[in-house]
This record gives sequence, structure tokens and C-alpha cells, in this order.
Amino acid sequence: MAFDFTTEAIAHFIGAFNQIIEEARLRTDHDPFDNVGPDYGLGNGLNTITINLSAPMQPVAVDTGISYSIQLLPLPEPFTPVSVFMQTGADSGLPFLIGGLPVVPQSMTGVPFGYAAQPFVVSPPPPPPSYATVVYQQNLLADSDRLLGGDTVAELPQEAAALALDWLVEEGTALAGPDIPEVPESGADIAVTGHEVYASATAFVPDGPEEAQVVALTGEDAAGIHVDGEESETLPDLTEVLPVLPEADDDTGPAHDVITGGNTVVNEGYISFSLTEAPVIAVMGDSLSLVSISQTNVISDLDTVNGMLRGAGGADNVVSSVASFLSTSSEPESDDGDGAEEDGTVEDDAPVFPSIASVVRIEGDVVNFNYLYQQNMVDDDDVVSMELTASKTFIQSGGNLTVNATSLLELSYIYDLIVVGGDIINVSIINQMNVLLDDDFITYPEDEGWDVTSSGNVLWNQASVNSIGIDIYQAMSDEFAALGDSLAAGSDAVSGSILRHEAFEGQDEVLSVLYIEGDLISLQVVDQVNILSDVDQVHVSAQGEAAAIAGANALINIAAISEFGIDSEVQVGGEVYSDALMHQAGLIVEEDSPLLTQEGGLVTEAVAFLMDDVDQQAEDADGGYCGYAAGDDMGGDPMGGLLV
Repeated sequence: MAFDFTTEAIAHFIGAFNQIIEEARLRTDHDPFDNVGPDYGLGNGLNTITINLSAPMQPVAVDTGISYSIQLLPLPEPFTPVSVFMQTGADSGLPFLIGGLPVVPQSMTGVPFGYAAQPFVVSPPPPPPSYATVVYQQNLLADSDRLLGGDTVAELPQEAAALALDWLVEEGTALAGPDIPEVPESGADIAVTGHEVYASATAFVPDGPEEAQVVALTGEDAAGIHVDGEESETLPDLTEVLPVLPEADDDTGPAHDVITGGNTVVNEGYISFSLTEAPVIAVMGDSLSLVSISQTNVISDLDTVNGMLRGAGGADNVVSSVASFLSTSSEPESDDGDGAEEDGTVEDDAPVFPSIASVVRIEGDVVNFNYLYQQNMVDDDDVVSMELTASKTFIQSGGNLTVNATSLLELSYIYDLIVVGGDIINVSIINQMNVLLDDDFITYPEDEGWDVTSSGNVLWNQASVNSIGIDIYQAMSDEFAALGDSLAAGSDAVSGSILRHEAFEGQDEVLSVLYIEGDLISLQVVDQVNILSDVDQVHVSAQGEAAAIAGANALINIAAISEFGIDSEVQVGGEVYSDALMHQAGLIVEEDSPLLTQEGGLVTEAVAFLMDDVDQQAEDADGGYCGYAAGDDMGGDPMGGLLV
């Protein structure tokens, strides 16, 4: 609607006056635009800048100081010509070709050839790398808040919660699986550590109180997916059980929100690697392999709400452990009709084998060692005493997030044949533990539309050891034993019988051979621990609908060790040791559990200290201060029944 002339004039005057005031206040956005640059016109053109670059340094050729000599030796039938590859110089290794061999230049002299054929340069694959990684990650968080805006209440001494948490950690440690080794002091100790882990896992005997649920499987029984001790076809989805907290700007919920829990602590570790591999592996010593997963959950969730003990909240808490051992062949599934012609006949060509061999030597061990330790320790023992009088309130003294995350990717090479002068050690161990103390102490007016969540916690362990490539073990044959002895004596000759081994059929190029003088070691260690204390004391009153969340914590451990290799025939000169361990344990402290007062749990003095004035609890509840004794610094049952 248009204004009359007088109203329009007044409106414009007010707008102009407002702009003058804003300019006086140094509001630069009201200043007129000034062109501070040089005048520009079509005839002036643009300024140009000329930059002159010079590079007086010229690259020169690099001489690595490495020389090579190649010798092809003639052998009578039925033997196949063998290549002997020799390296001199400070370093070794040469870029190699895949799918072909270069011809020796005509200008190359001084290289003797005794085989009457076109000479070839045998380019070996590079020597395999070794890895050693140690990762320590730790979060320590103390977030014990005191928000007192109403009546003064007696507070639980911090010593009581700390004492109860220590007790829970001791119970969790007793339930845990095989001991995690210390970090080896040197590379020479890595093989010893692998043997120690194997001995600890194979000798492990589950322990713990009768109230705990413990499942331990070994050998083939441990293979597959296990969820809380039961075999499963699928993995559960963590995202479906995670607690959801209200947001501060959420207008759809209650008018008042008080969040003293809602903490999330996460350990996440992924190790993916490919160990030095070959279709045929000959180990002169022993072969030792182990996969071990141990998962432990311990929770005490004994809440006292308006004078009533709510018990362990077992129906509202999610306590779960998921473990999987999976092995997959690297060979694709073949059709029954492979090799058949359209008319039903089968092609019968002469088999093709490599004619020469290239040997790469490693003095000492080839190692892939990863040690990952992750720990979260969070203390979120809050005291909130408030009378909410506003139309809308959002109080959050919890809701902390701590995360440890590591991802490792390590790659190596694939050879045609690996000969190990020592042992093969392949050990992977994962230990996970969650400990939660969530004994809350809450009072609120029951007739004012309150929604109280003192449980709803998630304790989640998920671990997997997956491998691509299946090893088939067999006793060492005479020909491979002779090859191992020959390589150990310093010879690089590979006999024709080895070249014509059935595993090398179809390969018409050079046979790449890796000789490891020491051990071939893969040692993977993952240790994850979450410890959370969330003992909340909440005394709140409000007008209208309100919600209090003193639980809804999430303790999460996720670990995966993935090995990418190929199917291998492993010939062992010594013994074959192979085992697997899947261990899952859980302990939920109940209100009538004898663990609370049994000998060896808590010291007698501590029990007496916490049991003091317990008879006053009912009377205190009538006065609106459930669990607190009037005039007492601690109260009748400040741990919400934890130690009753």
C-alpha cells in the first residue's frame, strides 16, 4: 500500500538521518565507493610486467657405482639353462621389467656367455622392505563439573568413585585375554617376542568371577564370525545402537534438557599389509602362525532414582563383542569348462616353464612389525543441583568426545619362490577392553513430566583378522632341501628340477627367487582400552516438561588387521605350529552380586566407609535428597547401590 506524501517525506527523512548516525559511528560500509586506483581508459591499455628466468645449473649423469655381471651356464639335457646373477658395489637392486627382458647392448664387453643363444640381461626384482612401527595414543580427560544453583546437597567424595573404578578395572584385567608383550628392545628381539605371544595365547586359560560370561574358542572353532560368543553369518551394525543426544537448538523435545552423560570414547585402528609372498615358499626351519582376539566388557550401572535402586539397567544397555577370523583364496573360481574347445576336445599343448632364475639375497631377517596401543581414560563425575525457571533450558556437562585413530598401509613384493634359511613367524593379536562406571544418583519431582535416562550405554568391541591367500603346508622335499643348503653355502644356482616344478608351469620368463638368510617375520599387535567414570549426582526441578540424561555413554573399540597375499605352497623343513584364539568376556555388576563385598574385591575399610548411614536413605528420600544423609558429607549410599 502506498503512503501519502507527508508519510513518504517523513520516512525518507528518518532513513537519511539514520545513515548520518551510522556514518558518525564509523560504519565504513555506509561510506561512498572511492576509486583509489589509477585512471583507466580504453586508450591507456594494461600495465605489463616482464619476468626473466635463468637456470644456469645443468643436470649431469649420476654414477651409482654399481656394476653387474651375468653368466649363463650351459647344461646338458635334460637340464634347463640356469642363470647366475652376481652383484658388486655398495648397493644392490636395479629397476626391473615386467613381461620381458632387455637385450644386452652390443657394446657390452667382458661378460662371458657359455650358452649359444641370444644373450639376456637378468634384471632381479628389488629386495623386499622391512617395517617396524610403534604407535602410542592416549587421551586423558577430567571433566567433573559442579553446577550448583539450587539447594545445597551433600556431594559424593571423589575417593569413593575412584575406588569403585579401580575395582572394576581390576575385574576387567582379570577377565582379559593373553598378555600383550612389551615393545621389543631391538630388531633381534622381534622373533623372540613372536614366540612369547604364541606361547602366551596357546597356554591361555580363561579366568574371572562366576558372574561373568566367558567364551573361549581355539583352532578351527575360532574361525568365522562370533557375536557375544555365538557364531553368526553377518556382522551387526554399530550405527543402529549408538545413543542419540538432543541438540541445543532442537525445539521438538522437552523445554528443559540436562545432559550429564552422553560421552563417547573411541579407539580405532586399521593395519593393512602385504608380507613378502610367493606361490612356493621353502622354509628350512619351523613355521609358526597365530591369530588371537580377546574382547572384554565390564559395566556397573546401578542407579538410584528418587530413592529407588533401578538395578543394572541391563535391558537398556548394549554390551557386545564382535570377532571375525576370515581367510579367502586369492585364486578366482574356475569354470568346469576351462581349457575345452568348442567341439569338446581339450587343448594339449606342451607345458611351459621358466628357463632361467634370478636370485636376490637378504642377510638377516625380513620383518613386518606393527605395535599399536590406544587408551582413553575419561572422568566425567558431575554434580548438578538446579531449579529451572526459564521457559527453555539446555545444560550439558557431559557429551565429551575422545578419539584415537590410526591407519597403517604397508606393501611388499611378490616373488616366484622364497627360500627362508630360518623360521617363518606370522602372529597377529588384538586385545580390547571397555570399563564403564555409570552409577548415577538422581532426584527430581515426579509429578512435573520428567523423562530420566540413567542407562542406555553402549559398550562395543569389534575386531577382525582377515587374510587373502591360503597356505598349504607340506613336508620339505629333497630338491627344495638341497636348494636351501646350496643357497646357504653361497651358490645362486637353481636346478632344472626346481624350474620345472608344477607351480611354475605356464611361466616362460625368468624365475625370481628370494633367499632370506634369517627369519621371515610378521608380528601385529593391537591393544585398545577404554575406561570411563560417569558417576552423576543430579537434583533438578523445573516447570514444564524436562529430560535428564545421565547415561547414554558409548565406549567403542574397533580394530582390523588385513593381510593381502596369494595362495602358497609352503614346504617346511622343521615343525608347523598353528593356532587361533577367540576370547570374549563380559561382566555386568548386578545389585545382588557378591562381587560387591566379597573378600579380594574392596578392602573392608572401604566397604564400611561407603556403608555408613545406609539406614538413613529412605528418610532422606522422603526429604527429596535421595541417597544423601542430612548433614553428612557423603550420604547413605552415594554409589547408588554399587557397594551394597
